Amino acid sequence: MNTPKNCSPYLWYYCSRDKTKINFDLSSSSAELNIPFPVAHLATDIKRSVHGGGSKDLLRIIGDQYGLPSEQVYTVGGGCSAANYIVFCSLLKPGDHVLIESPTYDPLFSIPMDMNGISTDFVHRSPQDYQLGIEAINKKLKRNTRLIVLTNLHAPTSVRLNNLDEILYAIQVRNRKRKRKTYVMVDEVYMDLADDITPPAATLNECGISTNGLSKCYGLEGLRHGVILAVPEVISDVKAFNTKCFPSNSASLETIIKEFYSFHRVRILKDIKRSQQKRFEIVNEYLTNAGIKFQRPNGGCTVLIQLALQDDTTFSNALLGQTRVAVTPGHLFNAPGTIRLGYMQGANQHMEDGLKMFCEFYKYWSEEQD
Repeated sequence: MNTPKNCSPYLWYYCSRDKTKINFDLSSSSAELNIPFPVAHLATDIKRSVHGGGSKDLLRIIGDQYGLPSEQVYTVGGGCSAANYIVFCSLLKPGDHVLIESPTYDPLFSIPMDMNGISTDFVHRSPQDYQLGIEAINKKLKRNTRLIVLTNLHAPTSVRLNNLDEILYAIQVRNRKRKRKTYVMVDEVYMDLADDITPPAATLNECGISTNGLSKCYGLEGLRHGVILAVPEVISDVKAFNTKCFPSNSASLETIIKEFYSFHRVRILKDIKRSQQKRFEIVNEYLTNAGIKFQRPNGGCTVLIQLALQDDTTFSNALLGQTRVAVTPGHLFNAPGTIRLGYMQGANQHMEDGLKMFCEFYKYWSEEQD
């Protein structure tokens, strides 16, 4: 399958595949909403839009969730992916440099790499525990570095970045001598499913920019709700760019989103976390018993599995062709020789059946390669 020029290989992989061939989808990275969320009756105001990144009420409600004033909150349509894109376009100018963690979610590097006049570099997480040392970042920083791009929980491993506060402090010190600041943008779309409290980057110091949404942890992909948390200076730049292209949000969707944050978020998250913990216990048991090496996550919806060989594409295609089980090849995250496996979609038994078939095929494949 050939990826069109200037297209995200990761997103093209999902958009172009034949879903009729999939019986067991272990490629999804989202949770599934299986409890009532009774707000459809609120979506009646279809003649009105909301300008300025969200109404004052919505910005206040979201700010209260994260301990930030409304002036540090901005909402966009298009989900967390759109929030990331808007931050890139708002802050970057020709001549800027972007430092991006690797492995990571494809659009986080493909977007800045395609922007005119922007240079990019990767800083690699440790393959042992997928942490990222400050020393590795410092070696790659340049005079013109404008953005450092991270994920937390990490995509694709779901590992928590344990030293984010130290990274942000180091950049804060660096900025004291600079007119044009460096920021750390952290995609936190999996953060609410962390197994321990993980504060947003934007709450740690003025260098942190947090992006988030409701698709991954809450299964509310249809709302296409994206959030940007940052200091007012950054929010002002975001607003200036966004109003050129996307000046307003749907009032009907905003009504639903306000209802969700105000009355349903805590209840739904508690239920999904309980499901996540039970499902991961099943995943852990199957993979461990099968002798399959994987990075233990700190929550989230996915695990990253290590293959014996580097050819994750051939493995994924053979798995799908012979068992109708779909997974995500790791090279789409700059992690060749790995497989990302999602376990938060579908009924528990259906997920377990797919997982069993995956483990059986993995054993067969490994023996064939030997």
